[in-house]
Amino acid sequence: MPDRVGTRTVATLSRDGAPQLRWQIDGARIEDPPPFAGHTLGGGFSEWAETTLEPELAEAAQVLRRAATISFGRRFDFDRVPDARTFQSQAGGACFTFQPARVAEGLRLQGNVRDWTRGLPETEGRF
Repeated sequence: MPDRVGTRTVATLSRDGAPQLRWQIDGARIEDPPPFAGHTLGGGFSEWAETTLEPELAEAAQVLRRAATISFGRRFDFDRVPDARTFQSQAGGACFTFQPARVAEGLRLQGNVRDWTRGLPETEGRF
């Protein structure tokens, strides 16, 4: 997932080194290619993928959708954020940490941000 240029990015997914999906995304909307074009990364995507696509393609699409959604977090400098309450108004309920019952416990681990701009660092190994 490369960083967005403005609101746009191109998200790709490979399986065992073979390209599987390549989406042009603007904001939270997939622009190309069909059959994904016009769908958003948000609500309803998972159900659509599971009921419309072949199982392996649906799985790949869900993985790429999740990566694209998580990549929105790179817009923030989290080392400047002391705790989860700082983002509660922007991300309230978005994930486990931002649930109302836990947000006060969400502390930042300063200096833990990694720059993936050029891909996986050599010292990090492979996933």
